[in-house]
Amino acid sequence: MTETKTRCGYVAIVGRPNVGKSTLLNHILGQKLCITSRKPQTTRHTLLGIKTEDDLQMIFVDTPGIHTNQERAINRVMNRSAASVIADVDVVIFVVDRFEWSDADEYVAKYLGNNDVPVIVAVNKVDMIEDKDALLPHLKFLSHKVAAADFIPLSALRKTNLDQLQEKIKGYIPENTHVFPEDQITDRSERFLASEIVREKITRQLGAEVPYRAAKIIDKGMQDKIIEKNAKNFEVLGQAWWQAKNLENALKSFESASKFSDTGEIQSRIASIYLDLGKDKQAYTAAKKAAKKGEVKNASTNYATMGSALINLHCYKDAVKAFNQSVKAAKTKKAKRYPAQWIKFANAEGSRLQKLRDVGATVPGCSKA
Repeated sequence: MTETKTRCGYVAIVGRPNVGKSTLLNHILGQKLCITSRKPQTTRHTLLGIKTEDDLQMIFVDTPGIHTNQERAINRVMNRSAASVIADVDVVIFVVDRFEWSDADEYVAKYLGNNDVPVIVAVNKVDMIEDKDALLPHLKFLSHKVAAADFIPLSALRKTNLDQLQEKIKGYIPENTHVFPEDQITDRSERFLASEIVREKITRQLGAEVPYRAAKIIDKGMQDKIIEKNAKNFEVLGQAWWQAKNLENALKSFESASKFSDTGEIQSRIASIYLDLGKDKQAYTAAKKAAKKGEVKNASTNYATMGSALINLHCYKDAVKAFNQSVKAAKTKKAKRYPAQWIKFANAEGSRLQKLRDVGATVPGCSKA
């Protein structure tokens, strides 16, 4: 009796904020997994969505959108989210919005062009295009921008051409044993999914308004000497500013909190914010201070922040050391995967730049000092 061969593979969904990545995944799976909102960056976590059909299992990775505020921010977010999964998938779905083409789209296209991974460009929201004749010239434009295997116009919301997209994806799924049980749709817990749905409702109706108001009240209370200036209150203030997406004020509050604290936890938060702001030297220094002080709740994440900053500073040997520490501090196999991937990248990039130096090329050196 011949055994049925099973197929299983990973599919990354990438693109800038608000192009419909989460909506696309929800409709492919046939149920709500990722939160959606008109506000950018509602997807804060990298989620796995699992679809099993008989002998085929597709594991979708929905990543946070790529910011467009500045070039460094685009690089940083790609490094910390989408890039960390692209190297480990079988095919990438690059979601773009109708006729729009931004700097972030350009960056993603160039990044994908430098990776040996098949790409399907999903041109989303075509149901909103009145002049359908204008679509063909735009697809030709995209073909010059992205070295893609296929271009599929679709509407994630209206489910237009989703079957065609899935058929294309299936062509890239290799023979492999299934990773998850056939009735499992995600790697996340029910509690996590419930909290995401609650966050969606708040995001849709209030956005950053509530944490912003809370931050203003706490700040005024401190100025009026009604609220004591101590580590805990400054930390609460910093968290409120962070949730309100005011990173500069969050940073000031956490730095004030660190003056009252002997542990490394707050320094670790400071390091993460510096990294988000593109201040890599300060991020490295803060993460180093956090490691030295100790008592960091997630030491693996702190070392990963340090490693990310060092990669941005072109200090690849030091980055490998930091990511090795991240692997050592990680408590689960899954948590070890992210730093392990970056060890491979840092070693390869360091080796590539050294070869260029050997032939007399001018390449950037380590700039952590």
